[in-house]
Amino acid sequence: MALRRCALLLALAGLHLALALLMARSGLVLPVREAVVYADLVFVAPPRPRVVAVAPPAPARARPSPNPTRRQPVAAIAAAPPSSPAPATPAAGETAPAPAPALDLVALRAAAGDYERKRRRDPLERVQDEQRIRGKDDSDGARAIKKAGREDCTKKYSGGATLDPLRLIPLLYDTVTDTGCKW
Repeated sequence: MALRRCALLLALAGLHLALALLMARSGLVLPVREAVVYADLVFVAPPRPRVVAVAPPAPARARPSPNPTRRQPVAAIAAAPPSSPAPATPAAGETAPAPAPALDLVALRAAAGDYERKRRRDPLERVQDEQRIRGKDDSDGARAIKKAGREDCTKKYSGGATLDPLRLIPLLYDTVTDTGCKW
């Protein structure tokens, strides 16, 4: 057994050495990577406040004279602006604009549901949905029940008296994914 193990280790070391020699002889030069930028910060100036044109203040009306016998000139009264603007009325040939139609939220929801049922999900979305569903029962009790039904890893992948390195691959996979056997 020990002789076979030593032979396997020697063969593995020889393969690694051969691979290193092949890489050195081929002149393979690994590219030098530049610094990776994961995020750039862009500072955006806040929007300037809008400047609204303000009409010049209306000229003050002439005050009534303390002398009731004295009257104001007619030009001063005619120059005073009206207190409220007259409502705009459409011209004779024009019609008033129609009011905007109301937004039908029920129809929009129904259309969105139809679209969601008809669209095809990409594989990443399907995996995320499965994980979301699976994550609902990730309580301690649910995990313990799942683990209780699995076989013990120390017994499942033991090769008996012989050492089989190929059995380490499924053991490693089951250990990492926590699906096949329990420790």
